Amino acid sequence: MQNEKLTYEQKLQEQKRKNKIFSAADVRDASSQIKICDIESEKGFKAIAFSLVSIAEMVGITTGTDEEQEMLLTAFVIKYFGNQLTPRELVLAFELNAAGKLDNERQHYNTLNIEYVGAVLNAYIRYRNSLPKEQKVAEVGRQLAENAGESSEEYKREQYKAMHESMVRHIEEKNELPRIALWNLCYEYLENAGLIVMTLDEKKKFFEEVKNKMMQDANARRGQLRVTAYEYQQLIREASDAKLVAFRCREELAKQYYSKMLK
Repeated sequence: MQNEKLTYEQKLQEQKRKNKIFSAADVRDASSQIKICDIESEKGFKAIAFSLVSIAEMVGITTGTDEEQEMLLTAFVIKYFGNQLTPRELVLAFELNAAGKLDNERQHYNTLNIEYVGAVLNAYIRYRNSLPKEQKVAEVGRQLAENAGESSEEYKREQYKAMHESMVRHIEEKNELPRIALWNLCYEYLENAGLIVMTLDEKKKFFEEVKNKMMQDANARRGQLRVTAYEYQQLIREASDAKLVAFRCREELAKQYYSKMLK
């Protein structure tokens, strides 16, 4: 029963201490991806905003941030770290910090503020720069042996479960859905846990419904002169992108599931 009272951050620290999940390869893999500043502006802004929500949940911050604070934090990350970090590194930095791997003593004091975010990201960059550029074969073998007790898929499932539990707590406490959430990850948990079950035909039908709604919304906004011609074309391209439509489907299905919990 005592373990159930641990915060997610405490569980993460204990998990990393026992299994030594992180390695130089994790950092190199994350840093090799596309930089934040190179992502299309709107998508990059959304990616950072979603990551910050995930980070707040991961480190145990229970006080929410309003829309203005979220925008300031996102703009801060893009301005000062956008050309140095990838979206994956942004989350990895706080995972490493929670695991005690970074030289950072600044605490969040239950608020995701600029000082805390800046301290963690700067500590991560120092950590990344101190790593050797290549790993010896013996080191790789040792790390694989150390990580044998827990695969990356198992770790992902734990993250999805934690996100789901955080969502349930939020709804129970506030009786509302959060403004920003990692709905896609929540869906992964709901489907894997058998809480959302759909046949292939049902998924195809829902896909077409979401796609049509995206097209209708784009045309409605264009008709009301709420978007420029360029923005309209971008909305149409998004509605024609199968991967993006599938992403929206997962988000919508998760929202529908959690909406049923509202009183």
